[in-house]
Amino acid sequence: MVAPRAAWKGFLKVGAVSCAVKVVGATSEASKIHFKILNRKDGLPVKSVYADEVTGEPVDAADQVKGFEINKDEYIRIEPDEIKKLKLTSQHTLEVGEFVALADVDTRYLEKPYYLIPADGTAVEAFSVIRDAMASKKVAARSCIVLYQRGREVLIQPYGKGMVMTELRTHDEMVSAESVFGDLKKEDYDAELLEIAEMLIEKKVTVSIRPSSRTPMKTP
Repeated sequence: MVAPRAAWKGFLKVGAVSCAVKVVGATSEASKIHFKILNRKDGLPVKSVYADEVTGEPVDAADQVKGFEINKDEYIRIEPDEIKKLKLTSQHTLEVGEFVALADVDTRYLEKPYYLIPADGTAVEAFSVIRDAMASKKVAARSCIVLYQRGREVLIQPYGKGMVMTELRTHDEMVSAESVFGDLKKEDYDAELLEIAEMLIEKKVTVSIRPSSRTPMKTP
């Protein structure tokens, strides 16, 4: 079996303790079905291109630049070198800012998981100490990382022999629960119905949330 390619390499730092680590993707798109877009007339694949909104002419990659719209049709251009300056100060250190109890983790904010493992043999001891201490205290660590040219806040949790690092959604990306549940009223019901529901749940309790391999066909 070929070892997965590391998406990031650097150092995990907790106070005075640090160790070399690497991040490996925890998800795969191997089972995802991908479709090509074809020209209905000749059956050949077509490709998407960036085109000028006014002229309709294709714009080469060398002539493309990112822009932030400040007013209608008025943009601030942001060059690649300027984007680099906006990145986190350290691109190669996962410095733990704080810990949070696992029971207090709001799972709505968990987005994409990665495996976090020692980068080499010399890092195993320190990595194991940090992992086991977190497991003993039942806490997760919060940190930030620059991954794929993008800074993200992450949550790190002990997981078996290694750890899982999960990208977090920002607060602005979340829909307020109050806006959805605010109009729901508390209903009174027969206590026996609650007992019946609890018994049904007990019969269906499982030791894992691992989904079945028989999943519906996925499309982009």
